[in-house]
Amino acid sequence: MTTIEMSPVPAQRAPRRRWALPALAAALVLVLAAATYLYLVAGSWQERAERLDAQRTDLSAQLADLQAQHAALTEQAAAVEAELATSSARVRELSDEKAQVADQREANAQEAERNSDTAQAAADVAGAMGVCASALQALLDVVLSSPDYDYAVAQRSASGADAACAAAQDQQQAFLDSLGT
Repeated sequence: MTTIEMSPVPAQRAPRRRWALPALAAALVLVLAAATYLYLVAGSWQERAERLDAQRTDLSAQLADLQAQHAALTEQAAAVEAELATSSARVRELSDEKAQVADQREANAQEAERNSDTAQAAADVAGAMGVCASALQALLDVVLSSPDYDYAVAQRSASGADAACAAAQDQQQAFLDSLGT
């Protein structure tokens, strides 16, 4: 008999996975590409964050300067308002003083005019009294000049003196009445 030798049947191997290695390589490439992309994106975001931080710092400094300027201007405005209030008050005071001086000047002018009128009236009374005195002197001269004076001349002199003295007394009384005495 022939015997057939049988060779042992090789154990069946699991089918090879030929696609696994390229898939792993592709996955590795994709992971590396994604990592590189994310690294670059992170870098650009980091740069942008640094730029924005620098801008924020600059803007903060500008804001602080503007706030300081605003505070200084507000302080100056308050000082100007205070000076304006003081100046306005002083202008009002000076206006009041000027008005009082003008009023006093007007009162003095009116008083001077009254005094001038009073002085003129007094001078008129004095003139009338002088006329009266002259008429009386003329009468005395007529009466005393001669022992044989003419009675008619003396009577005319007496009438003139009487009229002059009556007019002087009337003026004097009117003057005294105008003074309120």
